[in-house]
Amino acid sequence: MRTAGKNKRRIPEFTSESERSSFYRNEALHFLDFKMRTEAEIRTHLKEKQCPQEVSDEVLDFLKEYHYVDDARYALLFIRQEQELHHRSRKDIANRLLSKGIDGALIASAFDENGADEETELEMARWHVQKKTRSDAVGADKLMAFLERKGFSYRTIKSVLQEVETSEESWLDDTM
Repeated sequence: MRTAGKNKRRIPEFTSESERSSFYRNEALHFLDFKMRTEAEIRTHLKEKQCPQEVSDEVLDFLKEYHYVDDARYALLFIRQEQELHHRSRKDIANRLLSKGIDGALIASAFDENGADEETELEMARWHVQKKTRSDAVGADKLMAFLERKGFSYRTIKSVLQEVETSEESWLDDTM
């Protein structure tokens, strides 16, 4: 027996091609037990398990046929999750999806389908600004740098900072 991968799980000596296919299909299904995965993540996992390319293609065809792997659906759900839970910028989400092996065209399509527009981007940036300014006074330069690191566009940052400036001026007017 051979060992492969990070967890050193034993790979048996195969007596037939169907046995080999079945083993790697089960490996992929086990990998999918924990969370949704992209096609590229599964391909990488199988490669770590010393799966031959033709068997890997066969396993991925099986997973696609039964909708265990669907990069378009993955991208759509990932965008929703990242916006709702983490308030990430479009650029940050796109970079994360690209790093997971999702095609740029699928990412753009998922953003369009999800309705992620300029107003959504502004909402995400506002959320970060409110969170950042809640505890202490932060200057505009620091807020700008903070939002840039979060991946927001200059246009979005400028709009949000103007809103913050306007709200501070109205607060000062109310106290005088």
